[in-house]
Amino acid sequence: MIGSIFRGKPDAGDPHIRFDKAVLAAVIGLSVALAAGAGDLLVVGCESTMVGVRPKEGVEVRPVESFAVRLARNEKEGFQMLVKPSVDLKDVKVGVGDLVRDGGGSAGPGEATFPAADIDCDVVGYAMAHFPTNSSQDDCSDCCTAINEKSDRPPYYRRRNVRATEGWWPDPILDFCDGVEIAKGDVQSFWIRVRCPETRAAGTYRGVLTLSAMTANGDALRRTFPLAVRVYGFTLPRQSPLPLAITWSPMSHAECETPESWAAANATAEDPDGPVLLAKANVREWGDFLADYWITMDSLYTRTNLHWEVLEKLRDEGRLGRFNLGYWGYFKDGANAEAEWRAETLPRLRRNYEKAKALGILDKAYLYGCDEVNTNFFDNIRRCVGVLKSEFPGVPISTTSFDDEFGVGTKLDVIDWFTPLTPKYDIAKAMRSRAEGHQVWWYICCGPGNPWANMFTQCKPLDARMLMGAQTVRMRPDGFLFYEISIWNARRPIEKGPYTDWVARSFLTFNGDGCWTAVGKGGHPLPTLRLENFRDGLEDYAYALALERKVTANPGWSRVDEAKRLLAVPSLVMESMVNFTDDPNAVMAWRDAMAELIEAPVR
Repeated sequence: MIGSIFRGKPDAGDPHIRFDKAVLAAVIGLSVALAAGAGDLLVVGCESTMVGVRPKEGVEVRPVESFAVRLARNEKEGFQMLVKPSVDLKDVKVGVGDLVRDGGGSAGPGEATFPAADIDCDVVGYAMAHFPTNSSQDDCSDCCTAINEKSDRPPYYRRRNVRATEGWWPDPILDFCDGVEIAKGDVQSFWIRVRCPETRAAGTYRGVLTLSAMTANGDALRRTFPLAVRVYGFTLPRQSPLPLAITWSPMSHAECETPESWAAANATAEDPDGPVLLAKANVREWGDFLADYWITMDSLYTRTNLHWEVLEKLRDEGRLGRFNLGYWGYFKDGANAEAEWRAETLPRLRRNYEKAKALGILDKAYLYGCDEVNTNFFDNIRRCVGVLKSEFPGVPISTTSFDDEFGVGTKLDVIDWFTPLTPKYDIAKAMRSRAEGHQVWWYICCGPGNPWANMFTQCKPLDARMLMGAQTVRMRPDGFLFYEISIWNARRPIEKGPYTDWVARSFLTFNGDGCWTAVGKGGHPLPTLRLENFRDGLEDYAYALALERKVTANPGWSRVDEAKRLLAVPSLVMESMVNFTDDPNAVMAWRDAMAELIEAPVR
């Protein structure tokens, strides 16, 4: 059925393939027959993980009677179970038993069951957004305007405020909640995440999801739903398929640039019972947690020793990605400026260089510096890079300095990796730069805003998946950079839910920028909807790379043209970086079509 969604004949003048929306609901499994009669006390529905469902906005829930997931080995994929009661409920929880494969143990190697331990049924938590997110072209923010004016940043970098609706927004995923209360008319989401190990046998596994609850009168409610999990016969990698440079460096941040607000932020960061210090004391668990999202514990701005125990463990597990040996800046003009720069920079970088070399992981190292620096300092940067390459041979030099030509014919032709903001990424320029031996990555931060994809709390989670998946497949950056994912302004970790005391505001008046993670009791790491979609997008990208490898290895395959149309990304998934679908069904249909071709026989 998946193959019938996409037509082999392209639209006239359009290199992309057609898209049959009539088939989508059946393929995705999100629209099915009614599950129960009108007398039921609750409605149970299904929603994509790419949708943020607000609990108190009168969301309509369409009843469903079953759930389904499709995924590769070493992939995580899921859906949201929505519960909307007509009476107040308490102790609402979702559970699952072991799933059994169709055909039992005769279908090939691997287990005949899909253990319940590999299926998470977690509560979606909600954070109160008191501040607008700076993500559109309306209502200039005085605070951010002042920062931009004094920092000499170019006009495209300037952000504007959008008066996003304040209130409860879904974000942290609470794996510790064992039963929650749901008020009459509210909608509660449960995050059902299927984790498929590398050893799981391909096939379809079937089992049952169970929803249980209690009414205010003490009456017990129980509903069961068939769950089908299809495991594809291919395996995703243990490391990110796209090189990443992502900072995890727990901190709090001031609401605005005043001494008073910085004092408050510093007090929060130095509180022994606060999220920042609790997480720093729990580094090993965070290292494993981040690696599960294909992120290596790293920092763009580190000037100290790295988390070597985490990097060693990831090395041994085959999950180690890129990591920064330390930040490097440029020296200012002056008689002793270069000597002072050498004295401050080279010894600390040398320590980490030698340690990485001793651990056999120097091939994963890079050196990041000169963050968002303008052209008037390029001469100084060039001299610094010459020193770094002499002192640390073989280690790539990365920057976000504003070189719009990516080193082609500029003074920064000595740089290895250029990293523009997504609106400044240009495919033609990137190809010319690559021809001269450079890489061209991209990044997001507190910009860009609408209509570009970003990862604010009030963005659609789909944005994160599109950016890391379809947009990466179409535009082909060499890597992705982000600072950072652990700016936490809450005074205490999350210990109850679903309505939490977690602070949505992260950087200045932004909600979620620099904050893709949350902290539970004892410094326990908690993901967000955006982090989940970040990984799902990378998994979509891994599908595309697997299909691309198959096309390259089999140029005479009868379905090569069909595969190439998928790899170009269908126009109904993405027309451009600022014109892309907001329909999760379109994304899933594209992904499933790639999976079908990856598994299809070659003839």
